[in-house]
Amino acid sequence: MDTPITQAGDAATAGRTVPVHRMLAEDIRALGVDTAFGLMSDDTAVFVTSLDAIGVRFIGARHENQAVAMAEGYAAATGRLGVAVIGRGPATANGLHAAVYASRTGSQVLIVSGEA
Repeated sequence: MDTPITQAGDAATAGRTVPVHRMLAEDIRALGVDTAFGLMSDDTAVFVTSLDAIGVRFIGARHENQAVAMAEGYAAATGRLGVAVIGRGPATANGLHAAVYASRTGSQVLIVSGEA
């Protein structure tokens, strides 16, 4: 997630090199997200730190399925985008049950999986 990319846009940001994790965090914040749910791990720590740096509150969970379910509940209760941050591989698979539930209920949930 430390891969820098060049940001297009207005004169103030054109040509600016920004790490992917930072740009994703900024885009999520621009969507009005102020809370994210998930598990802190070696492959999510940099992204979670970027969320914290721009004022997005991170609420920890004990299991990936719980993190996605928390994001779904937040989305259902507030009508806003729910964000779940989970690890890669088996951790992503662990969150699928709640992701299917979110899909079936129509809740808007974004799942950010750790770096591969």
